[in-house]
Amino acid sequence: LIDGYTGNVTSLPIELAERDTVKWSSNGTYLVVEADLKDTIYTCINLYDVDTSEWISPESIACEVKDWVILADDSQLFYITEDEQMAILWLFEIGSKSTRKLYETRKGDTINDVGLSSLELSPNQRHLSMREYDYILGGTLNYLLVMNLETYTHFEVVAPDPYYADYTPIWSSDELWFLIKLKDEYITTAAFPPTNHKGDVYLINAE
Repeated sequence: LIDGYTGNVTSLPIELAERDTVKWSSNGTYLVVEADLKDTIYTCINLYDVDTSEWISPESIACEVKDWVILADDSQLFYITEDEQMAILWLFEIGSKSTRKLYETRKGDTINDVGLSSLELSPNQRHLSMREYDYILGGTLNYLLVMNLETYTHFEVVAPDPYYADYTPIWSSDELWFLIKLKDEYITTAAFPPTNHKGDVYLINAE
């Protein structure tokens, strides 16, 4: 760590392997350190407070982490974990160092046939959206899950044809509404999934 005023260099107690990553938190309070779990798509995640030179947790906050986002004020960390049967959305309150389960998928009938992905905060950070999916032969059935971050209630949006459906909410400035554009067809061959660029625009009330 280099002090921009004095030029002094301080070595941080962070040991990184080849595929580990370090990113700044939204407000620059923490370094978000992701330790790669070999031969998986998951990481272990922890936060390092640069001002106090201390880890938020003596061990990792969580492992088997697939995706995460942190609020702009660095007060809350949301992350997804997965195992062979189900996926779970968690909330980590950074100030109190407490963890809360917010949502879990159903248990899959076979190994790795359900999951969560594409975790995204709305522009004003009043909502959290993610994709929930079920594996089927040749692809996935996708659903949009939207959570209110004041009440932690949620609802799902399901396309007329959820096979490979792609949801990207476009929020109104007050976040009472959002648009999604859904295609009529996402898959034309088993090997390559283009779209036919035909479909509809939906206006959805988030309240």
